[in-house]
Amino acid sequence: GLALFRTDGTPAGTTLLANELVGYGSRIDRFLGEIVIAESVLWITDAKEPTGARLLLDGDSVSLYVAPELAPLGTTLVFLVWDEAHGGEIWTSDGTAEGTALLVDAVPGPGSLFRGVSIDRYAEYHDAELVGADTFAVLAGATPAAGEELWVTDGTALGTGLLRDIYPGDYPSTPRQFTRLGNRIVFSAEDEAHGLELWVTDGTYPGTTLLKDVAPGLASSVPDDLVVRDGVLYFSAWSPSYGREAWKSDGTAAGTVRISDVAPGPLSSSPQRFARAGNRLYFSATDQVRGYELWAISDDGTIPLFLDGFENESTSRWSGAIP
Repeated sequence: GLALFRTDGTPAGTTLLANELVGYGSRIDRFLGEIVIAESVLWITDAKEPTGARLLLDGDSVSLYVAPELAPLGTTLVFLVWDEAHGGEIWTSDGTAEGTALLVDAVPGPGSLFRGVSIDRYAEYHDAELVGADTFAVLAGATPAAGEELWVTDGTALGTGLLRDIYPGDYPSTPRQFTRLGNRIVFSAEDEAHGLELWVTDGTYPGTTLLKDVAPGLASSVPDDLVVRDGVLYFSAWSPSYGREAWKSDGTAAGTVRISDVAPGPLSSSPQRFARAGNRLYFSATDQVRGYELWAISDDGTIPLFLDGFENESTSRWSGAIP
């Protein structure tokens, strides 16, 4: 079966950590100097155990489903769990089986705070997002009163709750695409004044704000493909004048700017799969003439097309770029 290994890049430095604990859909993270492995059960590596790990949460014995979203916050591991008694809720662990439990039943009874975990715990269905910074983690939590909005936790029951009702009332702002940028989290959300745009949070109410209204007013830029490279956020967004193009952000409104116009004017190049190598940002995009091809943006702002002799009007042969 599958196993967990540690390596320094050499055959001699490649050793077995834990045997037969890792599945194809497992999430692996660092916590308290060890490795935690989450699939339908939760393990933590322990050299004293015969298998190299000990069980923190047994999905079979208590009929629960562990979503593969983990957020280590100091000495507390925060993660999402579905079980029959509580539905989908936030759980925490201190690295022991005894200290692994439901944090708070935010939607009492079998109702779920978060979407995306199937009642059939064997189904592969993961839309729930939980992303942590140094001292807090955020997720999209849904309640009857507020709809699906931005929730925060610091790993304690007192520090867990609705952070901001971005779209007031029971209409959902549907926060998505949580992406860590420094010690803040950038995400997309919709409100009644700006449409679907990028927001940013530092885990506090005052620090949760619209990052930039890329498509002014009620129009939506629908930001997508968020990725951080070398401390800079790259994403695609739509604007009335330039269509969907590549943007970058340093986490401020002034530092959130468009960096490409591959398809001139209001045409959209629909860039995606951003990858940075050296002083260039690579991505696939279309200039509406040659189909989807590989493009690169240099730090000086030039945007050369990567010519390989196969340019045509068909769809792209490029499915990604890995530095």
